[in-house]
Amino acid sequence: MDPPFAATALFLLCLLTAPVLGADGGVVRSLSTDTLPAGGIVDVTLTLPQGSILGIVETIPEGFAFAGTNQPDGRYKVSGRQIIFSALNETTIVYTLRADAGGSGAITGLWEDFRAGASGEIPATPLSAERGTAGAVPAAAQKSPGFGLVAAAGAALILCRRCLR
Repeated sequence: MDPPFAATALFLLCLLTAPVLGADGGVVRSLSTDTLPAGGIVDVTLTLPQGSILGIVETIPEGFAFAGTNQPDGRYKVSGRQIIFSALNETTIVYTLRADAGGSGAITGLWEDFRAGASGEIPATPLSAERGTAGAVPAAAQKSPGFGLVAAAGAALILCRRCLR
């Protein structure tokens, strides 16, 4: 074997094995909160292995809607309750969910690393939202002016009558 061929073969072998050694495992999901009010939002962070080329499919529970991501257009697609991401040499993906209705469930996911030839499941992450109408104001905040407003108006009338005399 001549030296240039051996050096080239060794270089190619290093290129083929380096990405596998760089991929340190699967994808990890974390939430900014696991319980939120109806209409509330939660940030979901996916931590990715460094040096990976990934395809990720996240399935969100019913009652929640996709509200945005830090990924540029063309790097994600929303189809019903599934969100599909592609990631090239990234370490995190953050996306936001909105609780449209109350309920609970779990976010599930699958990933595939095309560089390392590995794939796996992202462990299910429980998520729940309080039941109620999204954007509704709590009953305690919807108080009518009541007696205080009538008393203030009466006091203003009495003061005005005295001032005009």
